[in-house]
Amino acid sequence: MKRQMIGVLSISLSLLFLFACSHGLGPEEEKQVETLRSELEVVHKEVVAAQSELSKYTGGLIQSLLLVRIEIIKTTEALIQQRIQAIEGKAPVSIQTLASKQDPDKAEKLAAEISKQEAKLREAEIEAGKYTGGLLHAIALSTVATQAQTLAMLRQEFLVCKLGLSFPTYKTETSLPMPSNKEVTASPPAVDNKPLKNKKLEDDIISVNLVRKEFTKQDYQKFIFFNLQYSASGLDKPARAIKGLLNLNDLFGETKFVLRWTIDKPIKPGETIEEKGTGFEFNQFIDSHQWVRATQVSDMKTTFTVNSILYQDGTRRDFE
Repeated sequence: MKRQMIGVLSISLSLLFLFACSHGLGPEEEKQVETLRSELEVVHKEVVAAQSELSKYTGGLIQSLLLVRIEIIKTTEALIQQRIQAIEGKAPVSIQTLASKQDPDKAEKLAAEISKQEAKLREAEIEAGKYTGGLLHAIALSTVATQAQTLAMLRQEFLVCKLGLSFPTYKTETSLPMPSNKEVTASPPAVDNKPLKNKKLEDDIISVNLVRKEFTKQDYQKFIFFNLQYSASGLDKPARAIKGLLNLNDLFGETKFVLRWTIDKPIKPGETIEEKGTGFEFNQFIDSHQWVRATQVSDMKTTFTVNSILYQDGTRRDFE
């Protein structure tokens, strides 16, 4: 009995030791977390300052520019928080938090750009201070808001390069200037230039079934994730990846929301595959986002418009 108790105690102590080792941070990790927390404090102050500025406006161009700027800064804040959680072993499971490679050279160049942009912002603020009202004052204030937004974007890119941050995986809306982060980045292969007999063919190659929709919050960001089933009913030969538009329509077939979308799983003609937990960042100020969140899956019709097919044999077919 005594020997059994000693054995149990030894196992317990071993497990406790392993748990402590797995959750402890080394000196380098502690230093990295300290740096991240320092940057996080600075970014948080920027959020507070921008929100304070936003409270002065009830509409118009300046408010719109401020809202975009706040979203940029909040995204930066969330990226830093997720990086800290990843290092400490607390990364959320619904978004894969990755660390990109640090790029000191690019960070140095961006730091120089930031200094120039800060100078431009100061000049714009001085110019705006010369007026107390009227059209010239409004134009000057919009210039200040634009310069501040540009500075927020530069700082975000700088921190990504300096600290090795990485954006979470989600698709982007077609109205935004940035491409989907899942688009094929490989060198263009040979193109299969078969003539198109019917323009509607690009809408019939892939049929989509929206299985599930989920709204979730992560730190200061909100996301809508989908579980989708793709059926390659109109595909002519095995594909490596298919890029196009995911259309979310109402019951009458009217398109309410469109996303740039890439099916990056191999699929064969007639085959059905499933993709889970991929979606987009939710913005409460965009009506189409509100529609997606509020509408039941049963009240949505989903279609897929193919823009380009990368076949497994190395050929490629584009639809224009």
